[in-house]
Amino acid sequence: MRSFALIAGLAALAVASPMPQDPNDIVADLPIPDIVSAPIGAADNDTVAYDPNAAAAAAVAVVLSDTSDDNSVVNKRSLEERGACTPQPLGSGPTSPEVADDPTSFQNYGGFSTAATSAVTPSRYVQTFKDQKASVNACGYLTYKTYTSYDVDQAAADCDAIVGCKGFNIFFERDPTLNPAAGCPNPASTTVIKASFWGNVLNPIVATNSGQYRNKFQVVIAGSNAYNVKEVDSSLTGYSQTQLGNCAIQAPGTTCTTGQPDSLLARTLTFQDGVLDHTRCQKACDNLTGDNACKFFTSYMLVTNGKCGVQQCAFYKRAWDPATYCKNFGQGNISIQWSSSFTSADDGVATCPLKSRSLF
Repeated sequence: MRSFALIAGLAALAVASPMPQDPNDIVADLPIPDIVSAPIGAADNDTVAYDPNAAAAAAVAVVLSDTSDDNSVVNKRSLEERGACTPQPLGSGPTSPEVADDPTSFQNYGGFSTAATSAVTPSRYVQTFKDQKASVNACGYLTYKTYTSYDVDQAAADCDAIVGCKGFNIFFERDPTLNPAAGCPNPASTTVIKASFWGNVLNPIVATNSGQYRNKFQVVIAGSNAYNVKEVDSSLTGYSQTQLGNCAIQAPGTTCTTGQPDSLLARTLTFQDGVLDHTRCQKACDNLTGDNACKFFTSYMLVTNGKCGVQQCAFYKRAWDPATYCKNFGQGNISIQWSSSFTSADDGVATCPLKSRSLF
């Protein structure tokens, strides 16, 4: 099982397109996001994989350069070399004799299941799976934290404080007290209570990290719950937000600037780093000027097979009423999630009237 952090910044995969595309075509043209899991153990972790300032700068750079070239994602192994049999950080969960020190007993311990099944879902969130014996292995990994108790409310608060966080996975993890090596192949265990934080969709099909072997010591998972935010609220200066849910704008033809009928879609921008951040769409919109001046944009996740979404920003020369034009629900195995539209104070409607002939 690979476990590493994504170092995002100007290397975020930002792909520009001047014309509207079919959602399947957009996703098909992109590389598959890296599928990762949170690092094992209870070591201190202050690194967040997503840098919002660098991501916004990348969005602006792509718009200003008018390029569709992909950039690279930098991967860094999170499991560094450790000394043989050196003590490892201890967790705060129950251990032997309360929990027999073997993998099967750990996974079947009733206290872990009780904590998971009795946890109350925070109001801003929806629970996506409960009491699994595996943690999340997905794209859009941000960071993790360890806790002294199975505190879903605190994990939700921590997610709220992390830019780009759209969900979290909280679980019990059986870890070694010593770094397993030839002289200590199967040391005593410790129980780590951990939450991993994600910028993407979490559901049962991504609960696939059932643990791993470290020498003869078996890391296993129990009491694993996952939660996603219901909506993504963003306060963006100069714009008003409308929640669109699982649809995006499908605009008709207009006459604007050149006098030609078009959809008023100035261009699209797609991010393949697995994180949804409306701010980087705003920064790009602010930098679309002249004949392609952006007055309105949509931002949402295009999700493939229920997992590993990519963010798409679509920029328009005028605003569109979602009640009438929010008709794009994806198709096939591609769905839309966490969609919002953002309208500037100058919505462009007066200068871009509707044409009777539609392009759709």
